[in-house]
Amino acid sequence: MEKILLAVDGSEASMKAVDEAIKFANAFKAEVDLVSVVYEQPVFLAPGAITLPNLAETRKGILDTVLEATSDMVGHLANRFKENGLKVNTLVIQGKPAEEIIRLANDGSYNLVILGSRGLSGVKGYLLGSVSNKVANSVKTTVLIVRQ
Repeated sequence: MEKILLAVDGSEASMKAVDEAIKFANAFKAEVDLVSVVYEQPVFLAPGAITLPNLAETRKGILDTVLEATSDMVGHLANRFKENGLKVNTLVIQGKPAEEIIRLANDGSYNLVILGSRGLSGVKGYLLGSVSNKVANSVKTTVLIVRQ
């Protein structure tokens, strides 16, 4: 095993996925690509609630804040790998999480993809789907889904 793709979103399950990725990377002396995907949710407002120029400015401000917080989280997590003497690369991108993780996994030369499960079950999980389920069913390589 030479290369691992680790996707994180800040959830408890993804923090456990970090622990598993460190174990695998240590055991196999693998390089880790640590990615977090920021999804800009559509904003729906009541008519007249906010003016159009303010909406664009507000959305940009929110997105910038989320990107900065995500970059900080990814940097903090990368330090855990470095402290263990492991090679880690970081990436923060915008897009739909499942689509971007699938794209990265299929375009890269990964031996393993690791990500957390948010634990959606029943009707909610069926209707919403899950990033981990979409990734597991769409990538060409082995996927490890870590539960909470």
